Amino acid sequence: MHDPLNLTEIGIHYLSNYLLPVVSNQNIYIPELSCLSTRLGNLLLKTIVNTKRIDSSNSTDYFLSLFNNIGQKKRIKSEVVIQLSELYFRSCAFITNQSISKYLLSHELIETIDLRDCNITYEILQLLTKYFPRLTTLYLGQTENKIDGKINLIDFFPTNHIDTKCFLTKPKLKYLSLEGIHHTMSNDLIEEIFYHSLIQSSEQTRYIDLSRNSAIENLTYIDCFKQIHSLILYDILPTVIESSIDSICCLSTLVLLDISFNRRIQESQNYSRPTITLAKLIRSLPKLLSLDISGTNLAGAFSFDQNEELNYIRKELSIDDHENFTIQSSIAGLLLLKHELDFLGLFDVDERGSARQWLPAKKVSFNHLNTVTY
Repeated sequence: MHDPLNLTEIGIHYLSNYLLPVVSNQNIYIPELSCLSTRLGNLLLKTIVNTKRIDSSNSTDYFLSLFNNIGQKKRIKSEVVIQLSELYFRSCAFITNQSISKYLLSHELIETIDLRDCNITYEILQLLTKYFPRLTTLYLGQTENKIDGKINLIDFFPTNHIDTKCFLTKPKLKYLSLEGIHHTMSNDLIEEIFYHSLIQSSEQTRYIDLSRNSAIENLTYIDCFKQIHSLILYDILPTVIESSIDSICCLSTLVLLDISFNRRIQESQNYSRPTITLAKLIRSLPKLLSLDISGTNLAGAFSFDQNEELNYIRKELSIDDHENFTIQSSIAGLLLLKHELDFLGLFDVDERGSARQWLPAKKVSFNHLNTVTY
């Protein structure tokens, strides 16, 4: 007996192959496609996008007219032909702000949008705010490992003009990734857009990824995320982390924190007080289970007297002498742990971090290919 899901995929694949030549160079309206369910619509879009992504630089966005009766006389109430709940456009250089504006604004059931490695600018934030009322998951920016490494993308923030009124307001958003948004110079207007976008979309947000954002120089407002459980700050400079440490420490619901740095791309700055910085995080985040400090000096000195170091931490953080700490740790900043971590990232840390005797975690990552379980 054939698996129904496999038959569905085969059918959608054949439909995609039939439709693609028809919409390569022009918009087209096929009302019969309206019989497809949202699930099949998502599958059709995914199949078409996967095909066009192979030659992204020579592709067009005309295929989006299959999902919206653009340019047709409004013989039906809705402009939507095929209902969609997901827009996965990662590494599609042919997707622009205009693509979203022209073809997709009528789709009110969209819950997930992935526009990473697309040719979009910050002005997309205004469209995302005004439309897509059910949006809960959003990915923007540029990834570290592009699917198509030959893609040339425009800057998310142009150098000539920035309108601070273009920021994101999505109170229902739960997952937000603003990855790899670079800017070569300090710009208060960009900081203002980040500030307003994060503040106005923080009410229900559980997951935030701000990795590799050279445009971010301040995170003191990060404490607006009252329900966050995962915060990814990979390749954010230690100076930014240190200046925002009090705000990060306010995120008492945090379960996962990534403040790692990729030294293979650039040499990391050092934290000025690595042991106290790490200890302060551990002290303030009681629910933390996953911590990645790879590529940093947060592991502190290789050799130290545990009692002396603990007394030093107590003094610096004003901890009562009667409070007990029983976790054995060869990383001084982790001595304040009340429970073992599920995961500890120690790839490429200073002072042979991964070679230490006591590492209070069930899994410890030493490098990209090796994870040790205790």
